[in-house]
Amino acid sequence: MKDQNQTQTRPKINVYENYDEAVKMIRKAIKSLAPTVSVRRGKGTAYGWIDIDGTADEFGHFTNQEKEGLTKFGFYNVSGNLVLINPDDREWAYGKALEILNKEV
Repeated sequence: MKDQNQTQTRPKINVYENYDEAVKMIRKAIKSLAPTVSVRRGKGTAYGWIDIDGTADEFGHFTNQEKEGLTKFGFYNVSGNLVLINPDDREWAYGKALEILNKEV
């Protein structure tokens, strides 16, 4: 039985070898902050990228709730209706996702 003061932590993985698992954790963390966004892998030659699409307000931009959630995650200058995580930033995004998810446990 675990002590109540102990928190369960998720292990770090190699985000390049375990791309599906990394995307799953990033998606879960972002959706906990901004439930209405869509987080998915890029398609075709953009397969290594992660696309984050908003639901769009009346001007076609992220809603205020989505902007706040994405800013809490660590994205700055959130505007328009799309945020991308490039392959080089995947490890940073996975680390942020672990921080957020470990706080929720």
